[in-house]
Amino acid sequence: MTAPEPAPAATSTGTLNLLLSPPGLLEIDGKDYGEKSRYSTSLPEGTHVIRVRKEGFLTLTATVEIKAGATESRRLTLEPRP
Repeated sequence: MTAPEPAPAATSTGTLNLLLSPPGLLEIDGKDYGEKSRYSTSLPEGTHVIRVRKEGFLTLTATVEIKAGATESRRLTLEPRP
């Protein structure tokens, strides 16, 4: 008789909801997600870096803290270049 296999470790993830105004090129932790106006994804617990770029606007960089089982919602507004 063999011992039962251990249960897989629970992945500690949370949800990130983004609203981008105006729509821009979204990057999370260095991965490009293309041009978005809204985006929702599951991310591992911890700190994540978001960048949003659009021609004619200043690049926006934000840091979010994701907690397991929680939802973090952010509205990110790009500022026009002077």
